[in-house]
Amino acid sequence: MARQVSLATQLAQSPSAWNGHIAPLILRAMTDVYITLAWIFQDREKRTDEYVKYGLGQRKLWLEHFKRSLVERGEKEPEKNLFVKALTRQLNAERFEHITEVNVGAWSERSTRKMAEEAGCLDLYRLAYTPFSTAVHSMWTHIAGYNLRRCRNPLHQFHRVPEDSDLEPDIDYVYRAAKYVAKTFALFDRETGVSVETPSSLDQFVESLAHPTGEAQTDSPDPLDDL
Repeated sequence: MARQVSLATQLAQSPSAWNGHIAPLILRAMTDVYITLAWIFQDREKRTDEYVKYGLGQRKLWLEHFKRSLVERGEKEPEKNLFVKALTRQLNAERFEHITEVNVGAWSERSTRKMAEEAGCLDLYRLAYTPFSTAVHSMWTHIAGYNLRRCRNPLHQFHRVPEDSDLEPDIDYVYRAAKYVAKTFALFDRETGVSVETPSSLDQFVESLAHPTGEAQTDSPDPLDDL
């Protein structure tokens, strides 16, 4: 939940990132956080343990790769490297390095889509996670829409040429981020039985967007409001 707040806050504080290039990178991470948390809640104790141990195993694996790179660059005793020693202490503070297992597969042993299906949030995966992934992975649909334009010369058969156009900030991306934070808190409340009467920051944000000058406005319903 803290991760969601951090991602949304950083996006909200960076208007230059409110565009189709950068915002989807953050929003996709936020949908990933929600799906992961929702799936963990299905079997809290077991899956929380797997999640933590997988993360520690990945840190151990990276540390071993880093020490190997130091040896290849001429260091004979990489264990004495200050950075290596600091990371090793950090790892051992949570779980001793010699008993930390490394899993090179998926920590949940299933795809994100399968996790979303089992956690009851497949629509979020299909309508948010997947389209945001086109920007994360620089897929053709994203490149064609944001970094290519048609040449106007018919003799060139209207081929595409690269461009890096300026994009106007779109606050709708911040709105999406705020909704994912609220969605995550609602999930936590539902799964833990927590009840909070205080209006959410999302409610206040939506109110400020709907009535920027204190006057009521009517907007058409958003088909993605629940996502």
